[in-house]
Order: sequence, then C-alpha cells, then structure tokens
Amino acid sequence: MASTRAPMLALLALLYAASVRAQIRVCIAPASLSTSDCKTALENAYGTSPGFTCNTANSDDECLERVNDGTDHVTIVGGNQLFNAHAKYNLHAIVAESSGLGDASYWGVALTKRGKCATVDGNDVSPPGPIKGLDDSLRGRKACHTGYRKTSGWYLPVGKLADKGLMDFSQWAEEAANHDPPVQTDAETVEKFWDDNVCAPGTTANGPTREGNIYGSVGPNGGGLCKLCKGDCTSTDPYAGYEGALYCMDQEGDIAFVKHSTVRDYDASDDADKEPLTETDKSTYVGICDSGCMTLFNSDGSPIQNSDGSFQYEMCSTGKSASNSMVARKDFIGSSEYQALLSAMSLSSSDSAAIDAGDITTDEANALKQEDTVGLWGDDTQSLIKVADDDFKSFFTAYDGFREIRNSGFTLRFCIAGEASIASCESALNSAYGTGNSYQEYECIKRDSDDLCLQAVEEGDAHATIVGGNQLYSANAKYNLAAIAAESASDDLGTASYWGVALTKRGKCATVDGESVGGPITGLDDSIRGRKACHTGYRKTSGWFLPVGKLADKGLMDFSQWAEEAANHDPPVRVDAETVEKFWEDNVCAPGTTANGPTLAGNIYGEVQTENQEGAGLCKLCKRDCTSTDPYAGYEGALYCMDQEGDIAFVKHSTVRDYDPSDDADKEALTESDKSTYVGICDAGCMTLFDSNGNPLENSDGNGFKYEMCSTGKSASNSLVVRKDFIGTSDYDKLMTALGLMNSDSADVTSPALKNEDEAGLWGSDTSKLYKISEPATDDGFKSFFTAYDGFQEIRNSDSGLRVCISGTAMTSSCEEALDAAYGSSGMSFYCMKKSEIGCLEAVKTGEAHVTVVGGNELFAAHNQYNLAAIVAEQASSELEDASYWGVAITKKSNCAAVDGNSESGDITGLDSSIKGKAACHTGYRKTSGWYLPVGTLAKDNVIDFSQYATEAATEYDPPVQVDAETIEQFWDEKVCAPGTTANGPRVDGTAYGSVGANGGGLCKRCKSDCTSTDPYAGYKGAVYCIDDEDNNENTGGDIAFVKHSTLRDYSEPLNTAKNDYVGICPTKADGSSGGCMTLFDSNGNPIEDPNGNGFKYESCSTGKSASNAMVSSRAFVGTDMYNSLMSALGLANGDVADVTSSMITNEASVGLWGSDTRQLRKIANPATTQGFKDFFTAYDQFREIRNSEFANNDNKDEVKVCVPRNDDAELVRRCTDVMNVQYGTTELYFNCQPASNVEACQQGIEDGTFDITTLGGDGLFTSYEEYDLEPLVAEIYITGEPASYFGIGVVKASQCGEGRPFTGKNKESLQGKDSCHTGYRKTAGWYLPIGSLLSAGIMPAVEDPNGEVQTDAYSANEFFGRVCAPRATDEGPKVGGETWAPLCDTLCNESGGSDTCAANPTQDVNPYYDYTGAFKCVSDSPDASSGTPRVGWVKHTTLEDYNRQFPDDRQSVADYMILCSDGCRAWTEENYKDPACNNGESASQAVIARADYESDSVGMKVKKALLNGGDVKLAAIEIAGQENFFWSASTEEVRDVSTTPFEDDFFQAYSEFKSVFNLPLGGDGSNGATGSIDVDFTLINVNFNLDEAKRNSIEKDLEDQARSACQSAGSSCPQANFEGTITCTAGCSEEDATRRSLLATEVSVSGTVTNVVDNDSTQQAMENISTLDGATVDQGQTKVDSSSGAVMLHMTLASCIALVLGLVLAMA
Repeated sequence: MASTRAPMLALLALLYAASVRAQIRVCIAPASLSTSDCKTALENAYGTSPGFTCNTANSDDECLERVNDGTDHVTIVGGNQLFNAHAKYNLHAIVAESSGLGDASYWGVALTKRGKCATVDGNDVSPPGPIKGLDDSLRGRKACHTGYRKTSGWYLPVGKLADKGLMDFSQWAEEAANHDPPVQTDAETVEKFWDDNVCAPGTTANGPTREGNIYGSVGPNGGGLCKLCKGDCTSTDPYAGYEGALYCMDQEGDIAFVKHSTVRDYDASDDADKEPLTETDKSTYVGICDSGCMTLFNSDGSPIQNSDGSFQYEMCSTGKSASNSMVARKDFIGSSEYQALLSAMSLSSSDSAAIDAGDITTDEANALKQEDTVGLWGDDTQSLIKVADDDFKSFFTAYDGFREIRNSGFTLRFCIAGEASIASCESALNSAYGTGNSYQEYECIKRDSDDLCLQAVEEGDAHATIVGGNQLYSANAKYNLAAIAAESASDDLGTASYWGVALTKRGKCATVDGESVGGPITGLDDSIRGRKACHTGYRKTSGWFLPVGKLADKGLMDFSQWAEEAANHDPPVRVDAETVEKFWEDNVCAPGTTANGPTLAGNIYGEVQTENQEGAGLCKLCKRDCTSTDPYAGYEGALYCMDQEGDIAFVKHSTVRDYDPSDDADKEALTESDKSTYVGICDAGCMTLFDSNGNPLENSDGNGFKYEMCSTGKSASNSLVVRKDFIGTSDYDKLMTALGLMNSDSADVTSPALKNEDEAGLWGSDTSKLYKISEPATDDGFKSFFTAYDGFQEIRNSDSGLRVCISGTAMTSSCEEALDAAYGSSGMSFYCMKKSEIGCLEAVKTGEAHVTVVGGNELFAAHNQYNLAAIVAEQASSELEDASYWGVAITKKSNCAAVDGNSESGDITGLDSSIKGKAACHTGYRKTSGWYLPVGTLAKDNVIDFSQYATEAATEYDPPVQVDAETIEQFWDEKVCAPGTTANGPRVDGTAYGSVGANGGGLCKRCKSDCTSTDPYAGYKGAVYCIDDEDNNENTGGDIAFVKHSTLRDYSEPLNTAKNDYVGICPTKADGSSGGCMTLFDSNGNPIEDPNGNGFKYESCSTGKSASNAMVSSRAFVGTDMYNSLMSALGLANGDVADVTSSMITNEASVGLWGSDTRQLRKIANPATTQGFKDFFTAYDQFREIRNSEFANNDNKDEVKVCVPRNDDAELVRRCTDVMNVQYGTTELYFNCQPASNVEACQQGIEDGTFDITTLGGDGLFTSYEEYDLEPLVAEIYITGEPASYFGIGVVKASQCGEGRPFTGKNKESLQGKDSCHTGYRKTAGWYLPIGSLLSAGIMPAVEDPNGEVQTDAYSANEFFGRVCAPRATDEGPKVGGETWAPLCDTLCNESGGSDTCAANPTQDVNPYYDYTGAFKCVSDSPDASSGTPRVGWVKHTTLEDYNRQFPDDRQSVADYMILCSDGCRAWTEENYKDPACNNGESASQAVIARADYESDSVGMKVKKALLNGGDVKLAAIEIAGQENFFWSASTEEVRDVSTTPFEDDFFQAYSEFKSVFNLPLGGDGSNGATGSIDVDFTLINVNFNLDEAKRNSIEKDLEDQARSACQSAGSSCPQANFEGTITCTAGCSEEDATRRSLLATEVSVSGTVTNVVDNDSTQQAMENISTLDGATVDQGQTKVDSSSGAVMLHMTLASCIALVLGLVLAMA
C-alpha cells in the first residue's frame, strides 16, 4: 500500500486544486444580498464547471476593491462604478448586458417643450423660443436634473456641456472651496451656469458638499442645487429621478435631463407627489440637440424609429450610458476560468448571445435577472455582449465626460503600478499628507505598469505618479510630463539615486591616477573596443542606458552602422543590442529582456558559450542562461562577471562596497580582497574610486566623491511626475505644501508607510528626503535634473520606427494605435511623443522626432524659424488640393462701387485705401483667414504700413501692443472686432487690447460681448454674424468680414441679408489697379465656379490660400530610407496623391495627426528646398509681413547693422534679419542684416561705419585687427567652460594609420605624396595652422614659384602633397592678385561631384569639400590604400560633431578616425587633441567683431548684452544659415565676452604665426626687389560722385594697377602691389564726419602706402606722373610720392620667412 499511497494523494491534491481553481468568485453588493441564491442562479444557468462562489460586500466600490486585489474574480457594475472600475481599479469590462439597445443601457436626452425652441426639425418656431441648442442659449434657464451625480441627469449632460466649453470648472473652483463646508466644483459650476435656477437633488458620499450633504435650499430664496426643487432636495424629492425631472420641467422648468424612455414610461397614477403631464400629446416634449431641437417621440411618448432601424434620440442626445457590465482583472482574461465562463454564456465564438442561449431555460435566465436579490444582471436584460479587452472607452463612450466631472473635485489622484495596493497607497497618503478633513484628500488608481501610469497622468486619469530610470525619461520625452520632486537616499546623493561607473582591475589600465601601469585600457575610448564587458542587464539604467548612451554620444558606438544587420535577424534585433554586440566583438554578457528587446519579440539575443556552442549576441560571456536570474545579472552579478572572466563591469558607485555573495550560492567572494584594486575607467585614464573596503573615496577638497568625476553618468532618482499644466494650480500648491516643498528645496520623509514601495507603490524604502526640482515645467529644467537625457535619447532613437511628435489634447497611445491601424501593415512601426507645438518643431529639428503635423503660423515657423521641410499635406477634397481653404473678404453688395463691373452705390473699390475707416470683423487676432491672410495682403500691397505706428505701439501703452494690432486699429479708425489673444498678443504679455462699446477701442470696440474667443462675433460664423447683425447698436457689427471660402455655405443661422448679396472684395491687381468686388456665392452660399473652368471664382478674389496642415521633417530626412518607407506606408511612393481610408487616423483631437475632414494626402514637391515650401505655402509673404511687424518699431530702437559677406544669397540675408531679431532683438535693438561682396567689404564697412558687426574667424579676425583696427566683441565657446578657441588637427582613417600603414604620424615620410584635404585656402584650421606647423617643423620644405605668380604657401603645399583640395581665393592668392589656382581645386576637389569645386561655397551641389565638414567629407571619401591615394584632412577638434549633425544619415564614428601626432597615431579624444604633439595649434574661435570703440558706447553695450544673454546659439546658427556657420557655428555651446581680452597672443593665440605667414615675400622674379614701400598722397579734383564702398574699392584697384605699370615702366615687376591707406571726402561732403562717408563728394584725398613694389627713382617718377584714378583727375601739383620710412614686409608667407632665417644662419655658419 505504501507504494501507491503517495501517487494517490498527489492525484487527490491535483483534483482538489482543479476544483478550487475552477471556482469563479463573484462579488455582489450590498451585503444584504443572498450568496446562496446568487450561487444557485449562476450554477443552474451556467453549470458547475466552472463552479461559482458568491461573496458579498457593502458596496459596489468594495466589490471593485476585492476584484482588484484578487479576492474575487468578477463583479457586475454600471454607471459611475463602471467608470471607476476602469479609471481607478484598472479592471476590464468583459461582458455587458443589453436590453435591446446594444451595449447601451439607455441614452441620455435633454428635453424641453416645443415652444421654447428657436427651431425644431430645422423649421423655425413661431414665435421663436430662446433655446437654440446645447449651447450658450441654455445659460440661466431653469434646469431639472434627475439627481446629483446621476448618470443621465448629471454625468452625461454636465460632462457634455463641460466638454463643449460651456461649463468651466476651473472658473468656480476657488469659490467652491471657500464654502463652509466646501462644495464640489462641479456642483458650484452647475449652480452658476443655471444662475441658481436648478434642481439636482440627492447626495453622494462626498457631494455635493464634500461632507456628503445637500447644497443649498428649496424655494424662491433658496440656492445651490435646490432652489427649483419641490420638497426637500433629497433623493425622495418629487422632482428627483427620471420622472421627477420630467415633472419638474413640465411644471416650472425649461429643461429636463432624463433618459430616452422617460417620456414613454411617465406614470403619475401611483405617485401622490406627481400629476399627469400638462401635454397629452407627448411629441410636444422635444430633444435639445447640439444645434436646434428635434422631435424624438410619437404622441404616446414612444421613441421615433428611423427607416434604418435607429432612433431619433441617437442623433440628439447628451450621450450613451454604457450598460451594466461584468468586470475583471486583466490577468483573468484568457484564463481557463474566463474561457469556461464565455462558453457557458455562449460567447466563445460569438460577440453576443441571448441571456437564455443554449440550454438555459427561461426560469434559469429569469433567476439571473433578479438584480435586487442575487446582484447579477438587470431585470430587463435580453442578451449579453462580449466586450473587447482593449475597447473600454469605445464601449463606455461617456468616459471623458465622467472624467471631467471626477477631475473637478478636490481629491488628488496618484497612479501606482504592479502589485501595490490601492488601499495601502490611499492610507499612506492621507495619513502623511492629509489635513484631517472628514473627506478623502488623496485617491490612488491602479495600472498594470509604470508606462500605463504615465499614460494615465497624460490623459488626466491621475494627477501624479512616481517613476525612475527609463520611465522617468519617457515621462518627459514621450508624455511631456514634468518631474516636480525627487527622492533621495542621502544628502550626499541629492537628486541622484546613484552614479554609474565603468570598473576594471587596476592592472588592465594604461594609467591610474595619472601614473603609468602598462595595461591596454586608456579610458572610455577606442581602447575598450573588443574587451570583455559585463552589463547588469539589457536596458538597465547603470548597466546599459548610462554607458551605452555615453559611448554612443562619444561616437564610439554607431547605431546607424548596424541598423540593417539588426533588422535582418529573425526575429529582428534592437539596433542598440546589435551595436553593443559588435562593439565588444561578442565578448559580452547583458542578460535579461524587456517587453520588446533585445529581440523585437522580447526574447534574449544570443547564446551562452559552452563546450558545445560558440556563444553569441549579448549572452556569450554569461554564466548560465542569460536571463535576469543569470549569476552575472544585476549589479553584483556584473561585478562578479568582471572579476571572474571579464575586463569591464558597468555597475553603480556603491556596488563594490555592497558586494556580498554570502547568501547567493551562484557567486563567490571577489578575487581581490583589497577592493581599491577595482578602479574606474574615466573619459581619459583610470582612477582609484574606492578604499580597501570598497567605500567611495571623497575628493581631496572634500567636495563630493571621486566617482562623480569618473562616471558613466548620474541616474536621476525616482521622481513624482505631473502634467505641465498642473504646475501652478491650487492643487499643485496643495501637493507641494503637503510634501513640505512649497517654500523649501528639500523635505524629510519620515512616514514608513510612504516608503513601503512594494505595498503602497510610492517612495523607495531608503528614501530619506525629497528634493524640489527647479524649473519643473521646462525641458531645460528636466534635463538639468536628468543629466543622462542625451544618452537615453541616443538609445531610444536607435529603435527602428518613425518617431512622431504630437501636441494639444492628443494622446500618445491613441496616436500609436491609429498609426499602427492605418499604416502598420506596411511593416513600419511608430513611436509617438508629446510636446507643445513649438516643442514638436524643436524635437524634429534636433532629431528627437522624425515628423510632426502643423498648420498655419506653426507651419510658417517650421520653415522660417526651424529650417524644416513640409513633406506631406492633408487635403479635404480634390478641388482644394493642398489648400485647407481660401481666405475671402466679404461685404454687402451695396457697399461696393461696382460688382462684376456693374456700378453699385457704395465706395469700396477693392482691398485698397477705399476700405480704410470701414468697420471690420476679423475671426480673431492672428487667426489665419481672419488675420494673417488679409492683414498680410494689405501690408504686402502697401495698403497698410506697420512702421507708421510702430513707435505708438511700443511707447503709448503699458504693456506695449504688437505693431500689427496697433496698425489695424488705426487703419479701421478703431471700428474693428478682432477677438481673442495669443501667447504674446495683441498686447505683448498676451492680454487683450481694448474694450467693447462706444467708449471702447483697440481691437474690441465693435465686438458684441467680451472680445474673447467666445464672443458671439468670434470665429468664422461670428465674423459673418458681425456684418449681418441688425441689433440697432451703432457700436457693434461691421462692414467687412474676413472669413474663408466655405463660411457662407456652412452658415446655418438665419441671415438678414441673402447669401448671394454678400460679395468678395478683391485684392489689388498685378498692374496696381484696384481689384473691385465680385459675386462669389449663389443663394445658398455655395461657391460659384469660374466660367472659364479655372476652379472657383474665389480663387481670383481672395486674401490668399491657407496651406493645409502638413507633416514636416528635417530637410536631411527627405530621401532617407525612413522617408521612403513613410511615403510607401502613406501610399505616396509612386504617386502624388493617396486616399485616407482609416477614420481613426483623422481623429485629430485624440490622435494629433490629420484633420477630421482629411480625405486625401498629397506629397509636396521638392520638399527639402525653400522654393518647394513657398510653392506649397503660397501665403508665405503674408505670414512673413505679420511676423516682421514685430520688428518694425525701429523709430525708438537702435539699429544694429549686421554685415553678411555674401551678396549672392538674399535668402540668407533675410533669414539673418528675421532670426537675429527673434533671438536677440529687444525693445531697444533692431538687427538689420545687409549683404556685402566679401569679408573685406564687411571689414571696410565696419571701419567706416557702414556696418556695425559681423562674425569672422581665423585670417578674418587677424586682418580685422591688423588692417582695419577692429576688435572682437563676443566669441564662440565650443566646450562649456573651455577657452574661446579651438584646436587644429590632422585626421586620417584609422584603418590607414599605424605601423605598416600609409600614415604613421605627423612626419614627412607619412605625409609627403598623400592627398591633402583643406577647409579652404588660407582658412585657419585648414590652412594657416597645418601649413605653418609643417613648415616650422621642417616637415614641408618652402618652395617658391619660379615665375612669381603663385603664393609660396600654395606652391609649397602643392609640391609636397600628392593632390590638394583647398578651394577659395583671397585678395592675396593663391595666385597673386587674388585668383584661384587650378592645382588647389580642380583635381582632388573634383571628386566631390560639386558644380564649382574652386568656390568658397559649402552647399552640397556646389562644393561639398569646402569648409570644415567638407574637408572631413573629403577624408571620409578616402579610398582604401590598395585602390587609391590615402587622404589627410586638416580640420578643428569639433568637426566630427558638426559633420554628424549636418549629415545624420552619414553619421561617422570617432572610432574610425585617428589624429596625426608627432609620436604616431592617436584616438580622436579630448586628451589627445589638446596635446601639442597632436594639434597644429590653438586658434581663436569665431567671434563677433566691431569697431574698437563700439563696446564702450551705449549701443555697443546693449548689443553685447543681447548677444550674451539672449537667444539660443545653436538654433540661431542653424536657422540663419543651416550649416554655413553664419552668424554662429552650429557646434557652439555658449558665447563669451572677449571685449577686454588682449588680442595679440591672448585671445588670438596664433597671432605670431599668422603675422609670420602674412609677412613672407613672393618667390621667383616677382619677388626680386618688389619688397619696398612708397608713400603716396593724391588729390582728386572736380569730381561728382557718391564716395561709397564700391567707389573706394574701384579707386584702390586702379591705383594698384597703375603701381604695377610703374614697376613695369621702371624695368621691374611688382605683381603684388598693394595700397593701404584712406580714401576720404575733403570737399562737398554731406556729413559732418568726412572721414566716414560722403553721399556726393567734389574733392577726394587718396593717402597711404603702396607696398610690395620696387622702390627706386624710376618707379617713384612713374607714380608721380599718375594723372587720373578711376577716371577722376589727379591734381598733380598736390601729388606727393616718397619712399616709406617704415617699410614693412606685409603679406609674407611663413615658408619664405623660415627660408630667410635658415639662409642667414647658414651664411653666418
């Protein structure tokens, strides 16, 4: 028997377990219900397999708690409890009852009597009643609600009115709170909306007063929610309930909020408190619809059914009440019990079934419907409906309305995830932070994960949640939430939960603490590639995000390099996983998985190495199974891994100290008992971080710990996150006060319950303090706290898929769901993030997002401010194509002088001066059709002049008014209504300008009520109403309305003037003649087609075309693989137009993409070009006029003239003006960018006062100081905290550098004969520094041109290197006289494919190898040594970063390049490029230059202050010039004041080298004796010309030409003759300062020195004989020609100087 007993017991145990497991536990409420009757009813109907157990609770809410915590499986709830089931308890509706209305238990309706409506069924009521629909016409009426917070009587109508903006809870929140006791905000709001005329009887547990009492009293002197009630305002009031509310309206009210069947079912016969309805014909009770009223019932009250089977009330309701439903936890769905339950209900393979389906008898079905006895289905249930798991909100359609009301309360809601308990969370919060009130102040809701909690906060289901690590990053980056408070375990850590460190053993480092050790690891650089790496886990913070993000940010890991290979795995692998594997060459352990990584299926990637398998992926180095339980997983596991067999462990700062294997059988003690042996790998070198016990070492100055200087990054601690719009609210203040952070930066956390993270889901167990996050509502504030943001972003951006940015009310989950549904079948995946509209544009610009969809002003800004490309436009119809609409100016026909060429009685001749002083109706301030189009058109056609009123706008108002607003007010003589505001207009602080009425003004005088966006004259319909209104008030209304082409057609209200009597006012014609007026609409307001078949008539009589909303991307995105995939997904790969078939994708409010009327998408032609954008955005000029009006007030501003050294790029100059004023313009400064022919013209212009500032670097800085007496004002800083300079370096491909390879370092053997890529001839980092360095080191010999035609530096370089690419010519060379020289630009440069490879133009179609990134591209294109000559590039230390920013789709890895040093090849690291052995010198950074005295005058001081304190440097650089580095360089991190720094060898460190290069003589015959200088003084007489910059240049050139001729006549040559001096007006000058400029001179002095000539008597005599200069007569009697006493050797080259010195030394020897 013993042998069979154990198996028998096991079998019995299994059978018992199965029977227990099969029991479905059902919760019913209240506790008085019979559990036995419940169980019997269920098992009789559904059988005993599964069996059922019924348990009672005191309330539905308690049942929800029991299901949430797993005590019970299911419960059945409806109404508010059904809302709470999802919103609070994270439960899912699985089966809903139906009484014949589908998944609705009923529909809510708003009823009134027919005579109280203005229209019924579209027909006017006579006389018309006051109610026009569910709109503002209801305000102040008498309202009858079934009860406070009842579904049909409160949640549905109040939620809908709030959603329509008619009820504003925030408006009354403060007043509600000030009652004693306080009142719920929704109650206060409803009372105010009805002006006390309301009956909403009854109470809830905490409403309408927060103590759960009624609010107000009954009767004429009553108030609150009770004034209109009949009895006691309780749930037994005669006006309570469905029939009570209808009775209330019938007796004395105007409106009743009831359900669709109330009229039919009304029966007062058995209720002594009620009487029969006054109307026997029940069709008299009509529904109030969104617009108008509608007959809903037959005369007997039965609902009217339509021919399609639907009912009228479905089109005229306050909403649908979801039917009672069975709810369960998510983990119940899919279980065997769930499947058995559906099978018993006949719902396994069907979406609905009769309640008595299958073998269920009628009696058994009726037993299930005894709701009052057994607590299950309702007594009118006919069938059951299966509810889709992920479709709650589609089922519970009133969800948003319920949420609006719930959110109006005073309770703060926290979201918790995982296994945390709602009850524990609420207890902890109310105990620690509550104020002792009798009502609940904190509520907790539950979600399955931290990500879903973030979603709940984003969507408004919760106020706050606490997250850390990747979820904290997502809070900001994806959901646009703000961190407001962070936990801390100690004062030392502050807001860091820990610091990440990269550890190795001391012996594996090259240096430790600066002392040589001899190991291979030189720092977090290329020396770690291929080492054995131990990560705590895949996508763990310290073990992955911090180190991988940092290595990617340093360019060591290049995600783009391995993206294709990652995608080709089966299943595909995350790109970061593939990249990490390749970087470590498979020698890695990064165990564990996420939901969709490291393979997209969420599985581990690779295998552990064993005797029988090689191992691969992220698992080769792991010890067992590469899961999260692998012995090498986690902090201690990674350290153990490194200690046993690895080289590097990525852990946190405390891991060495805390390592303890005593309770872990999988681990052993560390091999090193002295824990200081484990050292940190820093950016450069290694560092001792711990003492012998593993305790972190403090810095020697006692300020922090050493790991802070040698880390992979700081992990921000867990933080409390909220929506940004929560910050600053009264609830925010309440929360911060409770946390102790309202008036303090930190607060102690003492409550153990708050720190029980597993139970309460709040702060961590080691939390001792909370820290307040500074500037929480800004992205910069978040990034200052979350310092590893860029690293996290690098990794997130490596994930395949389109990154889409949305804004407004849209939700990320809805966005992703809609994109997947519409376009997911193409194979694309999507990631949506949320930001403000401007934040989205910024995200696209920086590459955080690929695309966003914008329209109107934001679309203009996308191009004009952010340099983005519009790629796809939505269109509502094929007729409109890429226009969302056309703007039109309409007026009554009688106001025109002529219409269609026929005379009328008015005086309007078009959109010209004839409309000045008329009364105008704009849809709103800065609305597209109502402002941008018409105002921009009037400005463009010079009908209005912004500058005329700029001073008045700025000086006569406090706060000032935007110039466009003031101009329009003056143009209309104050007779205008332009309601509403923007963030900074019409007053600059975003407030309204003016007031309504006879004594009003500004933009408001002609408005009807309050001049806000809700004014009756606001919007399209409002503007039409404005010109049609005949209210006999001479101070309202107008003559002209600015609307869109379809406004009249869509206008549904009665009009006093026939629609076809409104005509269009046309703009001025191209020939300047008036546009006249034109009939545009028929009698129904439909647009009239053009008789010639060219579209519609409004197209030729419009204020402009409003471009439709468009998807925008960076210009670099166009043409990429992702762009092509997107076009394919959108259906635009092979055509220009594609239909939009998914209705989900056009739900703009929730998805944030295409508009609701979008029918097609249109691909925009030439999207990456400015012209392509303007061809699409045809109203560009109108928008620009408005934008530039903000800068029009120059009368009281100091003008700053910025010189742009490009007169061939008007767009660059225009963008410069626009952007400089956006970024740096102030109330005192206006920046005006102006073109000049070249750098020298800018320098001359600044010297003589034509210009004020420009930016220059290198030789431009040198010559500005040396030749024009200009000085730097503000300089660029490329690394924060570093000097205002950069390092010149020589770079080559790493594969070509090293022993036995083409390059072995910076030496003659390595460089001679190689191809050489320079930024440009005589550019600083690309020419002066390397050529000077090579010549001075003797690596490159100085070789002079025997013909004296080419500068020695150019000739020497060409002789030394193989081929040279050094585009550009200066005044000095490379050929004497300032011409290009073919050997420097038509050989190697030609391989770039550019159209003009000698041009100093960095655009990709002209000269891709010019400038810094061009020289680097030249190197990156270098062929293998076996197939061509290797190349060296001369650039600056930041060039790689600049290149990757400019060409993100050709991103290069720093690991693929090396720097040439005197001792060999080194990695491109900060430590190396700062080493003099590796750089060619340090050059001053690019700087703003001005006259020497500019900084000290008042304007210069303002300019310097604006440049230092205003604007976004990187944004300004890219907005102005893309990657052309004007005004700032794109790599600039900050700017610094250098106005007081000495120029020579202090600010301009390479001054001596530059001077030496400039002082070298020319070789060959041209240099024989042509080194002298002759002083000259000529007087030009009887002249009559403008002495401007061009004229001076012309005179100077003629003098130099005649000096060369003088040399020739003297029998010698001086091809480099150069005049230096002044050319000034001496008579007939029009300005006081004759040395500066003259508009019309009569006598001119030319005085100075001619250098680089042969100074002998013959030459001097020939120059004395000069009789004309540039055609002007020289008064030879006043001519003076003498040898220069201070002759200098200017314009020499360093090579010749060296040659001269060497010659002298040899001679002396």
